[in-house]
Amino acid sequence: MRGINSPFLHLHDLRLVHRRSVEVRGNYKVVLENFLEAYHFRLLHRHTTDRIFDNLGTSVHLWEHGHSMMLSPNRRPDWVDPGTIGMPEMATATTIERNHNPSYLVFPNMIVPISPTGIPAVAFWPQSVDRTILDVIWFAPDWGGGERPPLWETRIANFDRIVDEDIAFVEPIQESITSPGFCGVPLNYQERRIYHWHAELDRRIGVERVPEHLRVPSVLDDWVERD
Repeated sequence: MRGINSPFLHLHDLRLVHRRSVEVRGNYKVVLENFLEAYHFRLLHRHTTDRIFDNLGTSVHLWEHGHSMMLSPNRRPDWVDPGTIGMPEMATATTIERNHNPSYLVFPNMIVPISPTGIPAVAFWPQSVDRTILDVIWFAPDWGGGERPPLWETRIANFDRIVDEDIAFVEPIQESITSPGFCGVPLNYQERRIYHWHAELDRRIGVERVPEHLRVPSVLDDWVERD
């Protein structure tokens, strides 16, 4: 996949830092979709993500095979996460990672936001129609021998807080979509990564195998960036 497989980012040099697993009481799609748009920052992340990244400046990039990326700029161009000062950085990190939050979707089930000092890969594993396992797996440049630096404890806790905000409303959403009055969800242009994901899922299943009233028409093909 373009971007995340870039020869300029030596992801193979990273090491495992931490892993967290959470069981979420909601359908896999409900859990994943909240990580595919940025306009919820002001609602869910008022004291966390929204203070750092400008959701109004977010650009969305759709790629082949269901992959995508949203790029949210820092609110201040000179901003540096104070919790990462002194941490080793990827030698090949660019201004994209320094001045933005590039959040990749690796179809079908992994969100990968990349920063120069570490990557919290978020993976989603459906367990049943209304249960999902969410894994947060941290990777970072090698810090040498010994235990991980103490700064990591705060950094991991801060990201866990953001993830907990993201999944806080999954249960009531799950209840709403299983109610008799539910008849679908309209998507706007800021949610086109969600639409792109569903259209790709239909293609992987085989469109002819999906009941006609449940199919997601391929209306975004002209906006898919191809090599």
